[in-house]
Amino acid sequence: MGPQDTGAIGEAIHSLLGNRRAIQTIVKALIGAVATNRSYRLPTVRAVLSVLDDDRLVASLAVDLAIKALPMDELYDYITRRTSKELDIFDAGVLSVAVSVTERLGGSRFMTPITPAPLRSYRIRRPRICF
Repeated sequence: MGPQDTGAIGEAIHSLLGNRRAIQTIVKALIGAVATNRSYRLPTVRAVLSVLDDDRLVASLAVDLAIKALPMDELYDYITRRTSKELDIFDAGVLSVAVSVTERLGGSRFMTPITPAPLRSYRIRRPRICF
């Protein structure tokens, strides 16, 4: 399942949209695969999310995958676009799933490590007095 297979994977997911159990299994497997190599799996994640957008009944699975797989800037765009008035895909139930998934992750994905500024060593030099 590499970046070159995203089209075929998208078509396969689309053909399975009626089978909720299969979609759930695929999304869970993709979440597991993303955990090992996020950047390599990202094109596949995008393809799957674009197919899942066609079906409101799997929106909670889509938001779960998005939170666990998309980079932060894409995740923000993904959620805001789907909650906008033009798409209105996410309802209150889906947003509560988003909050729940975020809490289960412990916010670890959303916390930027704060690194302290390097301490500078200042040495006071005694002036040399020459006579």
